[in-house]
Amino acid sequence: MSTIRFEQRTDKADSKGKAPIRIIYQIKGQRKYLPTNLKCLSDNWDAKEQQAVFLDKKAAKKLQPQTDYELFLTNAQVTELNGKLTKYINTIADIEKRFSLDKVTYTPQMVMEAFKVAEKPEAQKDRPENSFIAFINQFVEDSKGTHKPGTLKVYKGLAAHLSDFQKLRGKKATFEK
Repeated sequence: MSTIRFEQRTDKADSKGKAPIRIIYQIKGQRKYLPTNLKCLSDNWDAKEQQAVFLDKKAAKKLQPQTDYELFLTNAQVTELNGKLTKYINTIADIEKRFSLDKVTYTPQMVMEAFKVAEKPEAQKDRPENSFIAFINQFVEDSKGTHKPGTLKVYKGLAAHLSDFQKLRGKKATFEK
């Protein structure tokens, strides 16, 4: 049986005082740590319950008078953050269940790798830094004062032709092979 806990990394707080929350996953003494993209102030985190808590304005000002109240989580943000934590627990439980149904003996590393895959978005945007067309368009924007309008028009035409070619072939023009 595994253990799933959440820990706020107060030692890694950003300049606004918000600290990241990480997952601690353990099976038979073997621990794996996985960072989440979730952050909150330490006053918004209940370490014992391992979840975010809401503080009204009066309580927040009493605890941290020097901290801007806007940095504290609203009730809706607390609900959303705790919902994400619950979702993480459910995702890990589903992964363990899948391994069990497949009769695979799993390790914490295997579960965390599967979790990373499960949490990745299904579709990703093209990285504009590798797109040849995005490069040409950025060059045209950056060169408006230094190149003649006719030259920039030629570059825009090239970008349009490449875009049509991409649509025709179904492949992106990038700087990579």
